[in-house]
Parts: sequence; C-alpha cells; structure tokens
Amino acid sequence: MNATPLLRVLGATMVFLAVSMLIPLMLAISQDDSVSKNAFSAGVCVSGFFGIVLFLTTRGRPFTIGRRETVALLPLLAVVATLIGGLPFYLCGNAENFLDASFEALSGITTTGLSLFPDPSVLSPSELLWRAMLQWIGGYGTLVLVIWALPSFGLGGVFMPRRDAVETLAADPQPSFHRLVRSLFVVYGSLTVMCATALLFAGMPLFDSICYSMSTLSTGGFVIESSGPLGFKGVGIHLILALFMMLGAINFTLHGRFISGDWGVYSREFECRILLIVILVAVVLILSFTGKNTSGSTIVSELLTLVSVLTTTGYPGTEM
Repeated sequence: MNATPLLRVLGATMVFLAVSMLIPLMLAISQDDSVSKNAFSAGVCVSGFFGIVLFLTTRGRPFTIGRRETVALLPLLAVVATLIGGLPFYLCGNAENFLDASFEALSGITTTGLSLFPDPSVLSPSELLWRAMLQWIGGYGTLVLVIWALPSFGLGGVFMPRRDAVETLAADPQPSFHRLVRSLFVVYGSLTVMCATALLFAGMPLFDSICYSMSTLSTGGFVIESSGPLGFKGVGIHLILALFMMLGAINFTLHGRFISGDWGVYSREFECRILLIVILVAVVLILSFTGKNTSGSTIVSELLTLVSVLTTTGYPGTEM
C-alpha cells in the first residue's frame, strides 16, 4: 500500500477544515465571544499545522490511488474529520468530554443529525454555525466520495451507467473528476444560497436562515433551537424547508440538467415521480383523517413533518 496519497489527502482535508473554521472564528470575533474565539483559533492552528506538515512531506512524491488505498482512506477521512471537527465543541466547554464532542462532529459529517445537546441554544452562535457547516460539508463530501470511490471497485460511479445524467454537468460525455466535482459544487452551493435567501424573505432571521439552509440541503437535520423548524410561525417558511429538503434528497445531477434547461427532467425521473406520489397520497390521507375544516397552516406543518421523515432529515418536532 502506498502511504503517500493517504497522507496527502488527509493533509489537504485538515487544511480545508482549518480554513472552514475561519468562518465561525470570524463570527466569534465579531460578537466578542472570547471562549469561542479561543476554541476556534486553536482548531485552526492545530488542523492547519498538521495538515500543512502532512501535505508538504508528501509533495513531489508519486500520487497513485488504487483500490487498497481507497479502502484505507475512506475510514481515515471520517476519523480525521471527526476529531478535528469535534475540537471546537470540546474547547468551548459545552461537551462533557472529547468523546461527546467527537460524536457531535461525526453526527454532522455523516448528516445523521443525532445530537447530545437536547437544547442547542446552550451552544454559542459560532458552535451552531459550525454544526450546520459540518453537515453541509458532509453532504457535499458524500457526493464527492461516491464519484471518486465507486469506480475504484468497478462500479462505474456516475460515469459509465448514467451518461444522460452527466452530459449537462460537463461538455463531454465522460467528464473529468475535477470538472464534475466543480459542477456539483455549483449546483449544491446555488441551492443552498437560494434556500437561505428564500427563508430570509419569508421572515426567518439571517443567522437562522443560513444555518437551516445548510442543514436542509444536506438533509442532516441539525437545528439551533429545541423546537426545530415548527417553532417558526409562517406557512412560507415551512413550505420552503419542505421544498429544499426534497431537492436535497433528489439526485443532484437532475438539478444540473434542470438548470441547463431540461425543464421536464423531474417529471421523467422515476424517483421524483414516486416521491411526489407518496407525498400527495399522504396529504390526502391527512385531510381525510383530520377533517375538511383543517386549516392551511396545519396541513403545511403536516407536510413539513412528512417530508422531514421521507428525506431522513429528521428535524426535531417533526417526528410522526
């Protein structure tokens, strides 16, 4: 097994996490939160230092990743991201120990959404933002790993069987890995910005809209208050969250095709039709059981609950 690609990718990942921590660090500085400022500063320094060391020590060496390297790298990436991602939670003092802090980070990176904090409001704004960012990074990271890892096992990933899906994400039928990853990032990032903007115009505060947009597109389900999204009064907010949860659960190559002008892509795709049919049937059942006098806001709240369960987002307060 060649250790060079393992160390270089791990180093690049640690540098990326260090750069990402600069965002909650700047938030802590702007709010004069000394505890969070020190915690994220330490996280940036530790992650950045070891990442740069690993990256530089492997510079200039042959970089070849085979099947064995792929098998070893996937769990190593999860471990490194968990340990680095959990460091700020531990240093801020809200997690009882480093294991709890690492659990919170792992839940975010894997978009599982389980939390050791029944009331997330005990966390500082910087920690809340970092939790949402971990889910957003994990959601995009999953897409990248699928594209990169599956061909190593002869499964082809999205390259071989889904020629129609990738044609609109790149000019040629067999796009390069980097080109496809960049295209998916544009789609993923654009949908996140659209979600945050829509939530903001619907009446959600700016900070809340940013955090919820990241946890919604990743279908992770981290919240900033124990009441979850149902704590926000407004049909518009609930509809926006339901819509973008569905978009986050659908194959992202379809979004790329839609953006490229293929307006009927969703209606032709089997998974989209099934999802819409299930939702429509569920809404009809809800109306039949709750009665004709059910208010529109109640129906929308039930719809939000349904979509949260179907997409495995699992927002608190939306359990069925």
